[in-house]
Amino acid sequence: HAGLPPGEQDRVFEPGSRRRVVLATNVAETAVTLPRIGVVIDSGLVRQTRYRGTRGYLTLVPVALDAAEQRRGRAGRLMPGVCRRLWQEAALLEPVTPPEILREGLAVALLAVAACGRTLRPAGAEALRLLDPPKPYAVQRAEEELQELGALDAQARLTPRGERLARLPVDAQLGRILLAVAEEEEELLPAAIDLVAALAPGRPLFLPGPRPEDEADDLRLGGCDATALVAAVDHGEPGRHRLAAAALEEARQLAGSLRQACGLPRTRPTTARLLTTAQRERLARAILRALPRAAYVPRRRKRETAWANGREELELGSESALREAEVEAVVVLDTHAVTVKHQKTVQRITCALPCSLATLRAAGLGEVQVGAARLEGGRLVAEAVRTYAGCVLARTEAPPEGELARQAVVRLLLQGSLFATTIAASRERLAAAELYRRLQGGPPVPELATWLGEQLARVGLESGDDLALLLPEDFLVPDLLPDQREWLDRSHPREVAVGDARYGVEYDPVDRVVTLVKTAGQRTLLPPLEYLPAWP
Repeated sequence: HAGLPPGEQDRVFEPGSRRRVVLATNVAETAVTLPRIGVVIDSGLVRQTRYRGTRGYLTLVPVALDAAEQRRGRAGRLMPGVCRRLWQEAALLEPVTPPEILREGLAVALLAVAACGRTLRPAGAEALRLLDPPKPYAVQRAEEELQELGALDAQARLTPRGERLARLPVDAQLGRILLAVAEEEEELLPAAIDLVAALAPGRPLFLPGPRPEDEADDLRLGGCDATALVAAVDHGEPGRHRLAAAALEEARQLAGSLRQACGLPRTRPTTARLLTTAQRERLARAILRALPRAAYVPRRRKRETAWANGREELELGSESALREAEVEAVVVLDTHAVTVKHQKTVQRITCALPCSLATLRAAGLGEVQVGAARLEGGRLVAEAVRTYAGCVLARTEAPPEGELARQAVVRLLLQGSLFATTIAASRERLAAAELYRRLQGGPPVPELATWLGEQLARVGLESGDDLALLLPEDFLVPDLLPDQREWLDRSHPREVAVGDARYGVEYDPVDRVVTLVKTAGQRTLLPPLEYLPAWP
């Protein structure tokens, strides 16, 4: 493998008579010819990158016929050979392996192309002519991803921030972390550089297996993956701290290049200190301002915890240093996909930076909605609830303004605290309009809450002080036309009375079913059909 010294790599070309076993990935399909290869055992599987949303992951899939043929050709090149294929002859394999441009995320490529003044869009004078044009939706998703990072403008042109990102020898997401820390927490830039340098190669820095026997040598003892990686790059020793020597050297070389790119000396003094809790919170806040969806909050169930950001849920990897029970939130910096039973792919967190809910609030995360609302001395008072991925970050109570004020008034109207008679009439009119639409067709009928919100915006309500300006007729939904209403009330009444019982009527025009729901009375017998309307 490429991490070996050149002399060690050259040993693979030595002739001889002894049998050898080669453990190879699919890179061997197109590798150089090696002597003493007589047998190929092909599993019929390959790990390939797949892309979902903004996250790429490796998953196990069946090999294609062209790749299987390449694997077979590794044997018998310099001596007689045989290939053993571990799948049935009747297996249906794809004829050709799809090119990477059709299954990888395109953000890195798109940024590089944009830096050259070109585009991956299929049309236009600046479009690249590629042997395998990427899918339009993949280009669009990459553009959206880079626009979220501020690297491209609305016309998919490179921004000044995009120019800076394109010059960094890491992908745009990691580069954005460096720019954010440099702008907001310059003191922490050296630590951020070490962190990014550890993540960028995509190789585990810590060796699998047991931790160091001496707790003083366990860099992950503090319960923070990011802090452990910074410490490893800064002052880690392979033997003492159980680090992968080749991966550590690669990370340190990249850290030097990143420091140079950020205007710092290529080497920096070793600190031999871990990040403090306060520094971790500041680092998390800076990262979240640039990558808000990197924040995940726990969803604790009976025996397990999932981490959610409102778009997806992740599991915590077993190699993570995080102590789940003690953490309010995390900034996810790296994940790893694992294929479990039934070919299900699970994303697991491999690098997390723990932080508090206060840090999420300080980073501006979450959506604010109105909770409880009430009238207090003629004034409107409402509870503002800030939530992120279903987790409540903060609750405050005050006179609301703008959209929150309109949400609060809608809540008061729906609960009957304002203009109860008018709202009851509007609710009935909307129900009648919806039934008429289902029976006879017509435009969609809005929900009452939606209609009320639009009405409040139309009359210009901006605060609780505007309540005195509201009139009941502002919230009365227009009724059906007279002939429509007359036909509906006659042929499809919404309420019927039979003797000592009263029933609400529900209609299902698709299945042509009418259902009576008793709303009042002591009657236990079914009403006689002759006493009911003659429904079609």
